[in-house]
Amino acid sequence: MLLLVLLSHATVSTSSYVTYFQSIPTVHNVTGNNFLISGAVDLSQLSADQRSLLSLTSVRCVAAPFNLETAQLVLGLVNIDSSFWDYNFPVNVTESFDTNTSFPFTFKMTQTIPSTLYIVKCSIAISLKNSTVLLPPSLFTSPAMIYAADPLQGQTLECEQKLEILDEPAQWGLQTEYDYRSMDVYTGKQGGRNAGDFYGCKTVANSSFCSTFVPNMGWTGNCVPNVCDMNTFKPAFLYALATRTAELASRDLMLLDNATANFVLSQLPPNISSILYPYLGQAGVTVFASSYSEIQFLLTAQALDAGSMWTCGDYEKPVPTQIWYWATPLILIALLVAVSTTIDWYISNSPPRVTSQSMTDGLLDEPKSEPITNKNWKPITAVDHVVQAFSMPRNWSKLFAFRGGPLQFLDGVRFYSSCWVILGHSEIFLLTISGMGNLMSVLPPHGDGATWWYQIVPGGFFAVDIFFWIGGFLATFGMLKKARSIRIRSFTMSIPFLWFRRWLRLVPSILLVLGAYWILLPNVSNGPFWAFRGEKYSQSCNKYWWTEIMFLTAWKPEWQGCIGVTWYLTCDFLYFACTPFVIAIHLIDRRAGILVAIALFVASSAYYCILSQRYELQSSLFVVKDNNEGMTKSYYKPTTRAGAYIVGTLFGMLYDHIENFVRVSDKSTVQSKSNKTPLLSWTTSFNLQCVGVTIISLCVFGVYDLVRKLKCSNLYTIGCDPNPSWSQSTSTFYNVFSRPGFVLGMTFLSVAWIWGPSSPLTWFFDRPIMAGLGKLSFLAYLWHMFFVEWYYGSQVTPPFYTRLNLTITFFGFTAIAFLMALISHLFVEAPFANLEGWLMGNLLERRVKK
Repeated sequence: MLLLVLLSHATVSTSSYVTYFQSIPTVHNVTGNNFLISGAVDLSQLSADQRSLLSLTSVRCVAAPFNLETAQLVLGLVNIDSSFWDYNFPVNVTESFDTNTSFPFTFKMTQTIPSTLYIVKCSIAISLKNSTVLLPPSLFTSPAMIYAADPLQGQTLECEQKLEILDEPAQWGLQTEYDYRSMDVYTGKQGGRNAGDFYGCKTVANSSFCSTFVPNMGWTGNCVPNVCDMNTFKPAFLYALATRTAELASRDLMLLDNATANFVLSQLPPNISSILYPYLGQAGVTVFASSYSEIQFLLTAQALDAGSMWTCGDYEKPVPTQIWYWATPLILIALLVAVSTTIDWYISNSPPRVTSQSMTDGLLDEPKSEPITNKNWKPITAVDHVVQAFSMPRNWSKLFAFRGGPLQFLDGVRFYSSCWVILGHSEIFLLTISGMGNLMSVLPPHGDGATWWYQIVPGGFFAVDIFFWIGGFLATFGMLKKARSIRIRSFTMSIPFLWFRRWLRLVPSILLVLGAYWILLPNVSNGPFWAFRGEKYSQSCNKYWWTEIMFLTAWKPEWQGCIGVTWYLTCDFLYFACTPFVIAIHLIDRRAGILVAIALFVASSAYYCILSQRYELQSSLFVVKDNNEGMTKSYYKPTTRAGAYIVGTLFGMLYDHIENFVRVSDKSTVQSKSNKTPLLSWTTSFNLQCVGVTIISLCVFGVYDLVRKLKCSNLYTIGCDPNPSWSQSTSTFYNVFSRPGFVLGMTFLSVAWIWGPSSPLTWFFDRPIMAGLGKLSFLAYLWHMFFVEWYYGSQVTPPFYTRLNLTITFFGFTAIAFLMALISHLFVEAPFANLEGWLMGNLLERRVKK
């Protein structure tokens, strides 16, 4: 792994050089960021006659920090320039040169980066006393690796010493305080393939199970002596791992010969040799294969220190008393639902009232009983309204009431979009969070990720844009319809009430889910990786809970750590808040309103284009640059996600304009003012659907051309080849316009379905059951990540990817998310929405109209 950079300098024109370090260089006399390195060069390859003809002229050492950036240099993925090397390290000869086979020396490294691995390479420039004697031409010393770090102290040093013993089986028999042999059995390996045995470690005396999670890398579970705790394990583990890595790499670099190379190459996983060989060569692959897992884990853990999670100790925590702050209101709400349901059932099924009225047929007057049903009894008092608001049968009937009309298919679109989001998260979290054990089964060029059908999985990101598109369409159409029923001045005065009603309708559901993530999730499971998964939510929720209920989570990355998926609500609420102003302009001048919407679309797209170019945003999740910084600045931000919402807004304006002249009688017939025929012919409708399907397919599967050409390996530190086949301009164009393009395709389909003849495609979207499932889609979206986190956080070994596993987890997450959505709707969302409609509809709007 280390040799590509070093061999690239083997053509330097100079005198002859000796070949390699006799022993691994050692680091001592550490003073601040200055390190004194001692080593010895082996001259045994030269004969006595050759050594007698040598005279020392100088010693030169070069060094380079080995980190995530230089790892790319080592892999040959970017060009190497002279700035990579530091030639300013002075070298002091500790012994005079003679004919011995060893030549010891020291050199001093100054201004080093703390806690960093360095590649070191030294050479002895020599001159010949007799030019007739031949020496090996231009031979450099083999490189070595050292770890420049301040020494550990106190309990951290004690923990590190115990970890060193754990890594040296020869010392286990000399120790009686700890059962190192059992600890080693229950300790996992680096790289996420083996997370260790949490429950087995608990049976070992004086032990503690410490877990490490590195994003994009995986889990490592370590059964260690209990002297290591939350404060000491991380620095001790990294120090021990770094020194061990330097030792292994230096040892491997001293043993480069063809026999060793061929043997190690034969032990590599399939396809790895062919991927790495063009970059490293045979000798480089040999070194890389011997110690790549330790090196990669160390580098990734250090570089992603802020995102890495470390924990030790007992994971079985008692249920906190704070859980009652969340559970008590829910219990009271459940009781209220039960009481309201009982009262509503009693009134609805009470004996019918009888009224007497004179029924005269001209011959005989006799009273006649006429039953008046109480099933749809009208609420009069505030108690009546509360009873009906919390009555479960009424809310159930409203939930699955088939609305009919030309827009019924939108419920189906919302349901399938929610399922698509769950599918994407099921796989994305398997790849990036769970530390899956067979990453190459997914990564290109040989995994499922390189197949055309797999692009449907990351295509789930488009599902969120469908939500934006539907939100923009319904908000625009609804506001235009409402504004036309009152004066423009009254409409503009009611804008704050629109905002407040929107907030009031969403907050009960957010509070319900917020409590589940904040209090319930950290305490529903245990295991080696559960503690920090739950602590992440607890800490984020404790500090930034207010951003969830104020819909601000998308504005700062640190605000997204609680529920996570509510960044969508931040964007949607902002767009909704801005929509009335566009509507007001549209009512004054229809063309001006359209131009304003288009101008906002252009501004958002231009800003996204600038970000995409600046941060080199790629079109595939397999290619990541800048530690995902660009993704954070662009994907979640309201300023870059407005395109899909604005397309929905323009579609809503179109729908409203046509509906001024058209009235829909049923889903298959359009009733205009003069006739009852579909507005579009069958041919036009078919062509529009073909165009829509084509645009959607290009957006989802267009990236396949990029993905199938990627070269990925589980040996790469993060992602795949950072130099994909697409140019940055191509990636930027796809990033900026694929999302609005996708919903533009949906708009073509919707135009055909609304104003054209019946289509077979609509059968999948306008089934009666879709009415209820569509209404539950928002709550399912909020709940699904709770169960994804629960499932993957509860694992004691990394899960493995198979197509069947993906299918089962997807359907499982979908089913339980919609089940929780149903319960939440019946007990929280629907009752409080009913109350909101009664209070705001009857009180606030009356005041506005006056």
